[in-house]
Amino acid sequence: AGKRILVVDDNATNRRILALQTAKWGMVVQDTGLPAQALEVLAHRVRRDAPRAVARFQDGMFAEGELDGAGRARVAKVRAALTPPDPGAALAGLEVLAREDLRAGLAAIDLPVLLVHGDRDPICPVGASRAMAAVIPGARLAVVPGAGHAPFLSRPAPFRDALASFLAAVA
Repeated sequence: AGKRILVVDDNATNRRILALQTAKWGMVVQDTGLPAQALEVLAHRVRRDAPRAVARFQDGMFAEGELDGAGRARVAKVRAALTPPDPGAALAGLEVLAREDLRAGLAAIDLPVLLVHGDRDPICPVGASRAMAAVIPGARLAVVPGAGHAPFLSRPAPFRDALASFLAAVA
């Protein structure tokens, strides 16, 4: 019990299965998240057909079965209101994600921090927020059950509750 394991796999389902199983064995799981290859694939898709790549990414933010009718309506409303990103800006953002590693600076953050993360996030594993919460002084982590990458859309009530509690605590 308490042994650490690093899970590295380019398939989110495989990573999740391994993480769940090894956690049952009492191991502390750290998942590497989205591998560099996945960022390269996304960049290729943006260069080829940016609107389709963005739509595909947005669809991939939600875990299977995560959105009910109200959730689908919220997502549709947000999508309709957003201007698609400029392909050049999207590619620049992906390049920054692939190149930069800002973890070393997390311990220097001296402001109140709330990390809200869905426990079913298919894009960035909840372990990333757990790791940040462990390093950022005084950081609070709210893990939203059943939520993927956008808990404010799929699980607005738990998201609001976490935010309200945090704001009350830092006020």
